[in-house]
Amino acid sequence: MSENLDRIEKIRNLLKKKKFDGYILSTFDEYLNEYVPDYNQRLRWLTGFTGSSGLVLLIDDRCLFFTDGRYLVQAKKEISDLFEIIDSSTQNIFDWLLKNVPKEKHICVDQNINSISFIQKLEKVAKKIEFQWYLVKKYSLIILEMYKVTLTKIKLIYYPTN
Repeated sequence: MSENLDRIEKIRNLLKKKKFDGYILSTFDEYLNEYVPDYNQRLRWLTGFTGSSGLVLLIDDRCLFFTDGRYLVQAKKEISDLFEIIDSSTQNIFDWLLKNVPKEKHICVDQNINSISFIQKLEKVAKKIEFQWYLVKKYSLIILEMYKVTLTKIKLIYYPTN
């Protein structure tokens, strides 16, 4: 768990350097798969969560983890107490943002690991409360600036398609 806390701190430092107050990370990969290959397990790398449905919001000094009821018990076992675990069936990230984020915040979202509908919903929320959000383009993923170092340690195995 201390390794995950160290990673969170490094990401927070990177966000401060880039002048962001928050960052959103989901379990999806760039193909928007729910079940992603090991080398794209960004959320697991950051939190230790091994389930297939989760979303992290790092904002200011808070760490929030949203997941559905299937994974609440698992999340409580696998994730550090640093995270507030939220049942997304009772309060999703959009509801949380509407209630808790003042307009002067700057939140970063990697556009290639979130669906168009997610980005559109985030845009609606941002307009309602006037906070600034930023899409980070492909190959500029915030998480990759930290995660890519770990990727070199993973052995990729390719299987023939014949």
